[in-house]
Amino acid sequence: MLEQADEVARTTRLGDVLTYADAVRQAITACLSEISEDQLDRVADAKGCLAAFPKCQKPAHAEDVRTFYDLPIWGVLMRPCMVHIHRHLGEIEITKRKLRTE
Repeated sequence: MLEQADEVARTTRLGDVLTYADAVRQAITACLSEISEDQLDRVADAKGCLAAFPKCQKPAHAEDVRTFYDLPIWGVLMRPCMVHIHRHLGEIEITKRKLRTE
C-alpha cells in the first residue's frame, strides 16, 4: 500500500489534479442545480454522478465511496464536510505526535 501511495505521489501532476478537481466541481454543480430544497431527503444517485469519471471506477475508489450510494442527498453533502475533514485532522494529530516523539 505504501508503495502505491509513493507511486501516486511521484506520478501525479498538479495540472492533472486541477483538471480533475474542475471536472468534479462541474459535475457536482450540475447535480446540485437539479435539486430543490424539498428534495434533500431523496436518496441521491451518487453512483450515477460518479459514473462519468473513469478514475472513480477503480476498485479502491469505488470501495471508498460505496457508502454514499444509499444516503439521502443531505447526507451526501454533509459527510465530506464533517467526517472526511475530521479524519484528516486525526491523521494530522497522529503525525504531529509521532514527529514530537522522534
